[in-house]
Amino acid sequence: MNYLDLKSACDSHDALVVTVSKMQEIEKVMKIYHQGCRDFAENRVHELIKKAKQMPMDVRWHLIGQLQRNKVKEILPYVHLIHSVDRFSLLEEIHKHAVEMGKKVSVLLELKLAQEDTKSGFLVDELYKSLKEDNWSKMTHVKVIGIMAMASNTTDQAIIRNEFKLAKSIFEQLKLNFFAGAEFNQLSMGMSSDYLIALEEGSTIVRVGSLLFTE
Repeated sequence: MNYLDLKSACDSHDALVVTVSKMQEIEKVMKIYHQGCRDFAENRVHELIKKAKQMPMDVRWHLIGQLQRNKVKEILPYVHLIHSVDRFSLLEEIHKHAVEMGKKVSVLLELKLAQEDTKSGFLVDELYKSLKEDNWSKMTHVKVIGIMAMASNTTDQAIIRNEFKLAKSIFEQLKLNFFAGAEFNQLSMGMSSDYLIALEEGSTIVRVGSLLFTE
């Protein structure tokens, strides 16, 4: 699929396209850049840093894979948005290094809604418990601007749609009860196989890779 066609579809829903460049050669990634894309994502810290050093400085890098606490300091100078905060202890580690660097770091809270055990993220009950019991108010150098969710790996569109509906509902509840304010406004959901459903259900960020790099 052409990037500009995808961008047009997302623009009609006021959503951002983030190009997932994992496992792609830099020459192919630069072709998407030259079509106007400035938001790229990697799921591994070392790959993000490697590409960030090769790509132009105006690229906004998104980390969408699991982040280990011992990699936080390494990634912070390069990353624009971390999509995959899946536990409060990770948020604390991000905050610690953000304070040291004198910067504010934007993050999304990853929810586990998909059926596969291999998917990570906060369980909904765990997240609510943490929001009530952990000291989120002290995270002065972290901006929680929304949530990220992945649908189950299935061809059943009804399951996918229901999971995206649930994510949107949780997003609205979190905004109402815990994150009142204009900054909590991003819902990252939808990939190459299900981005159209995600857009219909209120996604503001779609993460698309294979669809853009398929010849």
